[in-house]
Amino acid sequence: MWPQAFWKNVYEPMIRRAAGLGKAPDGPDPDTYEHMHAHCDILIIGAGIAGIAAAEAAQASGARVIICDETPCFGGIADLSSGTIEGTPQLDWVRNRAQLLAEADNVHVMTRTTAVGHWHHNHIMLFERVSDHDPKSLAKGKPRHRLWKLRAKQVILATGAIERPIAFANNDRPGIMLATAARALVERYGVAPGMRGVVFTNNDDAYLTALSLKRAGVGIASIVDVRSDMSGARARDARNAGIEIIPGHAIAGVETGFGGLTLTGVKIASWRQGQGRVVNESRVACDFVAMSGGFNPVVNLWCHNGGKLTFDSGLQSYKPGKHHDQIQAVGSANGTMDMAGCLSEGYAAGEAAVKSALPKAKSQKLTPSKAEAVPQNPLEPIWFSPATGKYNEGNKHFIDFQNDVTAADLELAQREGYASVEHTKRYTTLGMATDQGKTSNINALGILADASGKTIPEIGTTTFRPP
Repeated sequence: MWPQAFWKNVYEPMIRRAAGLGKAPDGPDPDTYEHMHAHCDILIIGAGIAGIAAAEAAQASGARVIICDETPCFGGIADLSSGTIEGTPQLDWVRNRAQLLAEADNVHVMTRTTAVGHWHHNHIMLFERVSDHDPKSLAKGKPRHRLWKLRAKQVILATGAIERPIAFANNDRPGIMLATAARALVERYGVAPGMRGVVFTNNDDAYLTALSLKRAGVGIASIVDVRSDMSGARARDARNAGIEIIPGHAIAGVETGFGGLTLTGVKIASWRQGQGRVVNESRVACDFVAMSGGFNPVVNLWCHNGGKLTFDSGLQSYKPGKHHDQIQAVGSANGTMDMAGCLSEGYAAGEAAVKSALPKAKSQKLTPSKAEAVPQNPLEPIWFSPATGKYNEGNKHFIDFQNDVTAADLELAQREGYASVEHTKRYTTLGMATDQGKTSNINALGILADASGKTIPEIGTTTFRPP
């Protein structure tokens, strides 16, 4: 607080350096920026399998369609998934359909475009990164960014789902990552996340990561699964590939070397719902961990303009419920995690949107693509994986990795009387960085529910607001 004169030249520079904040530019911005106003019949946000199916159905009836995705190319995580569509690998199907949509006269395809807000009467704001990836175009005077203010008769959300982490002791160490991140390193970039890894999961999707890493020649020490029943098809594939599965166990902590900069192993222990501490544990040598605690539908845009959520006990997460505007959610964004269901929902949503936006439009006969449904075992929720010792030996179980909020912080908030999730958020700074409303929140709600003796629906969610 004092002396005041130290703030400008001593305290503030030190705080900014510690926080990793750079120096703001003080010269004129040499780049140009544009803003656009547009209208369309149907806006599809997200170009995974469900979004592409919706666009295909809407385009066939002659509707003016805009489909956007924040990535450079369409497909979502089709390149990280297994299975075929009409006998064709997912990625090939996606590329073929994306090309057909780009060639259609009534479809406008937008890549590198993020939908940042949804307001009354389907007013959408889109942020397009035009030349960030192309310095030559930027040098020729093309705009760096373009802001779209768009009005759509119908909106289809196909924004997918975000994988959530699992809170175990010291789960912020280098080498600990989400399972889909490890899979993407191998499948998209040809990079091994390490030499020998452990996959920690409560659901079937993480088995695809273990199999992908195994095929790439990356060592897999074991799959640690909190579920006891390992009779599903994915588990059988893993065993056939020679991967050890340890059911009914969880990671209780990690071992590190070089002052905490490298991972040398994990400690695992038997696990059951409601367990408060670990008595016996064993060690598995590894240099990375790929974890998966399930998936949260991306519902932010759904909630910007008054959309309601409903809790899905199968997903152990919230998904879209009711909405007063002309908007639908499909695919993983609607809690549908299988490929066959995503396709079916996408086509149905596209047809329904056309009927509502253009009631006099002539229906075109479209043969929907189909995929074989792959049965999956249900996940088992795990919000907190206990460590050894009566008080878990003071280990930090991180919930919000950006603001360093731990499970202990949330439990303290309950003891201090911050019963409202909104009060807890402000007391702990949970989800107040760029991760607002995303991966950490459902884990936090699970811990708050356990600490207060309530259910997650009783705890509720924080408020989603547009910018």
